[in-house]
Amino acid sequence: MARLFVGPHVETDLKVGLALGALRAGGQGFATKFASVRLEVGARLAIDASLRLSPNAHFVPVAGVEITYYPVPYDLVVQPAGVIAARTPGVWAGATAGVCWNVL
Repeated sequence: MARLFVGPHVETDLKVGLALGALRAGGQGFATKFASVRLEVGARLAIDASLRLSPNAHFVPVAGVEITYYPVPYDLVVQPAGVIAARTPGVWAGATAGVCWNVL
């Protein structure tokens, strides 16, 4: 993680790391229902920005974006039909918003 201070009130965190995710897939509308759970390992890049209006603020609003890359996409398999024309994406993107609680 790298923390950058942009002006007197804005902090930006750049985070790079390992991503572990559980993927649960289920299907409906087939002759039989199916479900599958897998553990995925990938890489994560995130940027968060927080707005500190006061130097002693304990609650700070935070917003960010992240991209996660999983190098092994999975074919979705339906029994007994086999592989269907679907595959999990290799890149996931998301946005976050919330409040950070600074205790110290």
